Amino acid sequence: MARSPSSEPFDRDRLPPGVEPVADTDPRTLGPYTVVGRIGAGGMGAVYAGIAEDGRRSALKVVHPHFALDPEFLARFGREIDLVSRVDASCTPDFHGADLSAATPWLATEYVPGPTLRGHVREKGALSGGMLMAVAVGLAEALRAIHAAGVVHRDLKPGNVIMSPEGPKVLDFGIARALEGTALTSTGGIIGTPGWMAPEQYEGTEASPSSDMFSWAALVYFAATGREPFGRGAVDVVSHRTRNEPPDPTGLPEEVLGPVRAGLGPDPARRPTAAQALDELTRRWSRTQVGAGAQEPAHEATVVIAVEWSGVEVPEPRKVRRRRRGPVLLPAAASLLLVLALIGSWSLLAPGSDGPDGDAADEEENVPAVESAPEDAVAVAREAVALARGAASFESAYFMSGTEMGDPPWQEFAYTEDPEPVYWQSDLGGPALVEIIEIGEGPDDVVRNSRMRNEGAEDAFYRDPADEAYDTRRELWEDRLVQITEVVDQAREVTYGGVTEVGAAESAVEHETVDERSAGSAGHHYTGSLPSSIEEGESDEHFFHLWVGEDGYPQLLHTHENWTVEGAQGAFENRTNEYVLFEQFGEPVSLALPDEAEIADGPPNTGL
Repeated sequence: MARSPSSEPFDRDRLPPGVEPVADTDPRTLGPYTVVGRIGAGGMGAVYAGIAEDGRRSALKVVHPHFALDPEFLARFGREIDLVSRVDASCTPDFHGADLSAATPWLATEYVPGPTLRGHVREKGALSGGMLMAVAVGLAEALRAIHAAGVVHRDLKPGNVIMSPEGPKVLDFGIARALEGTALTSTGGIIGTPGWMAPEQYEGTEASPSSDMFSWAALVYFAATGREPFGRGAVDVVSHRTRNEPPDPTGLPEEVLGPVRAGLGPDPARRPTAAQALDELTRRWSRTQVGAGAQEPAHEATVVIAVEWSGVEVPEPRKVRRRRRGPVLLPAAASLLLVLALIGSWSLLAPGSDGPDGDAADEEENVPAVESAPEDAVAVAREAVALARGAASFESAYFMSGTEMGDPPWQEFAYTEDPEPVYWQSDLGGPALVEIIEIGEGPDDVVRNSRMRNEGAEDAFYRDPADEAYDTRRELWEDRLVQITEVVDQAREVTYGGVTEVGAAESAVEHETVDERSAGSAGHHYTGSLPSSIEEGESDEHFFHLWVGEDGYPQLLHTHENWTVEGAQGAFENRTNEYVLFEQFGEPVSLALPDEAEIADGPPNTGL
């Protein structure tokens, strides 16, 4: 049986994990809503937590003022409002209202807590029995309502399904279109997410209810097996598999095997409609229940979910704690993936097309830009940096290799908010090691450790409120983060290579640390050429490789440059490789803190 939340998802004093208190620059009201928190932000707008005058809680999507002046963008936002308002189903977020003519146009929908389908499967494994049937039925019910309203979703995938405490919810109508209308999207690009699209879509055929049902079958396959039906890889590879290689049915339970096989068929005309799939599944389920057979299929979806749904819980909201330093732009909590999907849909309005699937918070994932518009490298890079800045925990490292490097720098970073905020930074260069530990939020809580790196050197922790490190202690971490957007902005061209193994690319220079710490991980891969950074002369080659996870967080940035220097003894080739390795976000971090007795009142005389 579904578990109902014990309290409202948020109020003025308590917000879900990842939702930040409003900043001075945020609106205080939107229509009848009081804005109580910032859920996330994207390049074209933001999403807020709002409480209406009648007490209703909503996710409020708004448009940045300068985009509100753009007639084409406003038309896109109006189209989204129209499509969301048309659909009425138990397995889609409720439409709460909108105002396209307001100074800050806004759209209010039901706030849906919970992980995405991908995040749920990753954490708890493939679904089976009643939960699998509830997901299959719930998604079919949602599509039946969507198609009955004259809408095609066009981007159904694990990151666009929220596993709420009440049941599955299909979200993100950012690239949906009306059957009777035309899509306001750039021409020449794929609309959808490779790996979840129907085969005819790769050939340029417009999305239809039949292509949505292909995506439905792929989703049920994923939920039942934990496997992506057509794997991962470059777009052309996934496209070939989708059109020529039926997925392995091993692991598909008998109760969903027939509808899933039919839905994954290559002929759109032979796929079941959403109503037909819903009818078959609910009838199969009804035969296993006493007295359930009299229900109409359209109504029985809610019956199936009410009986079978279990095991989905979301974190309780926590008391608001306002921070002194920069705001969190995007949440890492899985319960906020609904609004990340809303944000992610905006990135499709910029030039570029869709690419391989990922998640937020596909797990935390979400529908970040890397899912909704992976070929838009600028949007993906900016969102990756914003997510990293707002993470509740992280571990990262920066290191270099190359010719004549001597002792190359080695920097490590870690942060956690459990049980209290602690930021740790280690900067190793030459003979010195300098650590900075920030405990809490004030200057009195910054501890430094400066010592020589030679064997046997003792730690020298000290607290110095006047130390300039209070203002610059995170500057090094920020430097590493902004390298991501800098290389993408400076690149002469950027190529999107689909989902590949992190660190493995034809021109990438391997490093044992990358191999050890990211072994087996995969991410969306971007590469591009960069201008020469050599003060005198030109580099022979200068390029970068960037991997971004399916949840939108950065994984690895690698830049390589080599150049030739002419000298009296001939030409010498030089090269440098820089690596920023983002090991994890959102996972537990253990940091060893010095005892109070170990911390001196001022810096020691270490000779540094």
